[in-house]
Amino acid sequence: MPMWSVCAQFCSRLQLCKSINFITSNKSCQIFDAEPGESNYHGKLIESTGNSFVAASTFPEELAGPCKGHGCKLTEVCIPQSPTYTCIPVFVQSFEKSQQIPLTEVAYGKSCKQSSTAGVEYASKAVDGDLNTYGHTNQDHSPYWIVDLGKFYQVKQIEIFNRNRGSIDAGRRLHDLDIMAGTSLNNLHLCTHYAGPAELGEHIVLGCQYEEKARYVKLTIRGTEYLHVAEVKVYALYDLSG
Repeated sequence: MPMWSVCAQFCSRLQLCKSINFITSNKSCQIFDAEPGESNYHGKLIESTGNSFVAASTFPEELAGPCKGHGCKLTEVCIPQSPTYTCIPVFVQSFEKSQQIPLTEVAYGKSCKQSSTAGVEYASKAVDGDLNTYGHTNQDHSPYWIVDLGKFYQVKQIEIFNRNRGSIDAGRRLHDLDIMAGTSLNNLHLCTHYAGPAELGEHIVLGCQYEEKARYVKLTIRGTEYLHVAEVKVYALYDLSG
């Protein structure tokens, strides 16, 4: 499926989405909560830098697939899951009340592990600050990567840098990704979900909806796949260890 169509399909599975703007220069997808011309839109779409924007009302209903007519909340995205679908919380940025909150990156150099290791692509290479090295698993069922932050934090944002070398298909292995956070490996909760697929070198920024304290962050791909990331950054608001 072309990346523009992936953007439109994601919008069709999100009740909040009323229009999209696909930026061809970097293959990114902007989601908006109003259609062009609506009074509450404030010109965001008109002033955007994309060149392929369209109202969600023009999408065919079949584009949503199993999520057609879903009952997810405004702050949830519908994800197809046999036999029907599941609703996953998504991070929603408020343009009306956006605030600058100082966050600290807390994953760099921390202890981590993964479900398996391809060659010498160790899990630690995803937190070494070098975008040319990768944490890389073999082709596993539900491959995962975990970082131990060492202390308890209120995790607010996850940044993932996809591998920047290889084939186009290799870059797109990053998809259907669950990001979990929690106090222990036996007590993890969904932070957010990334549907993907990603492109080579793509920089992915995701808000974390889990608001309790967390020490561990886990990335898991649903299904059988390779999991490889150049870098994972975890941004936290507070150190809650005390």
